[in-house]
Amino acid sequence: MDTRDLNELIRGCLDGEPLSWSRFVDRYSPLVTWAIKRKFFKYDCGHLISHIDDVHQKVFASIWQKRSLENVRGRRDLSPWIIVLSSNAAVDFLRKIKREREKSTYEDSKAYDSGKTGERFGEEIFARLEEALDGLKERERVCLRMYYEKGASHRDIAYAMKIPVNSVSTIIARAKNKIRKSIERGKT
Repeated sequence: MDTRDLNELIRGCLDGEPLSWSRFVDRYSPLVTWAIKRKFFKYDCGHLISHIDDVHQKVFASIWQKRSLENVRGRRDLSPWIIVLSSNAAVDFLRKIKREREKSTYEDSKAYDSGKTGERFGEEIFARLEEALDGLKERERVCLRMYYEKGASHRDIAYAMKIPVNSVSTIIARAKNKIRKSIERGKT
């Protein structure tokens, strides 16, 4: 598709022409699906493949609702933009799933009772964890917090901290091991 045809297609979409929107969706759907699958498999989440259609629909709904095509007029090719948009939607979806699982796991752990009330048990675990985190080096704490609290990827952490990506994996693994040992030492 040459630039003139692409601009006409974008103009038709922005004008609310159903045929233009349908052509746009048909043209870019395979690319959106490919980008989402790539992210799912990159983060070892192939088991969530059944959710690709949900993310796919969110990508196109977002483009439509936010009128995002207004920002891409004059481009020769929308493919890189579509790939980034789809990849970001996939990562957002995976983060949402991760938060829901963590919340569910936390709720389950609160329900666990080892002779103590669930609330007190959770407070004690949280206090031990905070104490263990305080015993870490600053760099280890920052990596863990970025990874677990912010949901940042190893690549994003490496970029922010100006260290190699492989170092992030090592730092996180060592920090988790230190925390585990610290909590085990603190058990009564």
